[in-house]
Amino acid sequence: MKKWKFVFSVGLIGIFSIGAKLDDSGSYCTVINPVNFYLYDTLLLISDSVAGIHVYSVKNPQAPKFLMRIPLKGNTGIAMKDNVVFANSWGSILAIRLTGESTYEIAEYIKEDPDYIPMPIDYGGGLSCFPSESAPAYSGTGGASGTGGSYAVFAVIGSYLYYLDGSSVITMDISTPAQPNKLSSTYIDWSSETLFPTDKYLFVGGSNGMYVLDRSNPANPLSIGSFAHFRAKDPVVVRDSVAFVTLRTTNDLTASRDELLSVSLDPITNPSVISEKPLYTPWGLAVSDTLLYVGNGANGFSLVNVKDPGQMAVVKSWQTPEVKDFIWQGNRLYVMTFGEIMIYDATDPQAPVLLGTIQ
Repeated sequence: MKKWKFVFSVGLIGIFSIGAKLDDSGSYCTVINPVNFYLYDTLLLISDSVAGIHVYSVKNPQAPKFLMRIPLKGNTGIAMKDNVVFANSWGSILAIRLTGESTYEIAEYIKEDPDYIPMPIDYGGGLSCFPSESAPAYSGTGGASGTGGSYAVFAVIGSYLYYLDGSSVITMDISTPAQPNKLSSTYIDWSSETLFPTDKYLFVGGSNGMYVLDRSNPANPLSIGSFAHFRAKDPVVVRDSVAFVTLRTTNDLTASRDELLSVSLDPITNPSVISEKPLYTPWGLAVSDTLLYVGNGANGFSLVNVKDPGQMAVVKSWQTPEVKDFIWQGNRLYVMTFGEIMIYDATDPQAPVLLGTIQ
């Protein structure tokens, strides 16, 4: 069995290590089912559960440039350090090194699940999509830090990688990114769904509640607090001593209403609800200072004033394609819909200007 597994892994590495550009029909070069995204310097990586990881340069947001697609079935999460992308493929976790002009290789199998061995996608047109012109390799900036959306399941903080693996948060040493080393596993809850990092803490959103991990020892984060809510989809973001949580009714859960919660983190060991604001089908969210963007699914997205967490107020709403999540960094707002990524200039958050799209 071990021999078969070794041979199979070697075969997969050979398939994934794209030294020669394979034939490609282009039919899966576009984003099909975006479920997560991650911004690293001028790279935007999009998790597509059908087609794999799409990599774009957004150095010019008005003309995002497609660089490559890394085919992975069941990919729902990504993060990056230097030139190494960390990603899942069903139950397996991989470190993927960007090696050259639109090329990559498997640097390490962080976790190889025998029941969910990562497989490349072949839809009859080939394994990979490449730009028509040669694109420069991304070598990393060293000091760059990545940002994920509120549905993130991976987070890189300094020399540590944290990722949700079922009911636990796994901590890896990635001081050498291509050679990650597992340090610890912290049990949370079987309902864990999303991961939001801050300098001192990790916040886990789950269908049963929100959980807080203390990073005082970053190699071994400890669970120190939580609060429970009715079963619902539950991404979370944090600003200072307040967390904002969306709860959305779905067919498979027992949620009774759609709403936005503000949650006091004082004390951090005993979070408590400050206020509840009804919102129609709230999805992902992003916060900056006193303002919060919230996705409303088929109803576009809204801007909420959260200066007073006890009196949250919708400032403005926009009708767009169905919105799931956001990355808000500086004056750039990246909006994930269920079929494209929209890039806005959010210098004035109440009047974002569409710069470009990835479809």
